[in-house]
Amino acid sequence: MDNHIPLISGALEAVITSPEYNEKILETFFAPNYHQRVNGIELDYTQFVAHLSQLRQLTTAMELNILAIAQQEDKVLTHHLVDVSKKNGGHVLTEVFASFTVDHGLIIGCQELTRLIEGQAEDTYLGSVR
Repeated sequence: MDNHIPLISGALEAVITSPEYNEKILETFFAPNYHQRVNGIELDYTQFVAHLSQLRQLTTAMELNILAIAQQEDKVLTHHLVDVSKKNGGHVLTEVFASFTVDHGLIIGCQELTRLIEGQAEDTYLGSVR
């Protein structure tokens, strides 16, 4: 069994903490048929890419703190915090529980639950905004 933990942690770093948005980097982690569900909201690869672009427009910085990560077969589970500084001066802290599915070295899916710890009501859907 391949160790997929470096792939997932690298993808999270690239998606969350990288100050620059670069779709080419995403292609090294995510399959074209990637799909995710965040708190019941479905995103396909195109919507996911648009979501990440929109996040970059709303934020000045995002920090990642992986609290736990584990693998079983093709699944990698994470429990992490995302600390967000918004361009409007706001601050958001979100707790994330995610289950990633890997196939042929790329992430093909993610089931995610997020919980707003700090922030405004409109920040509740920051993890799935389209």
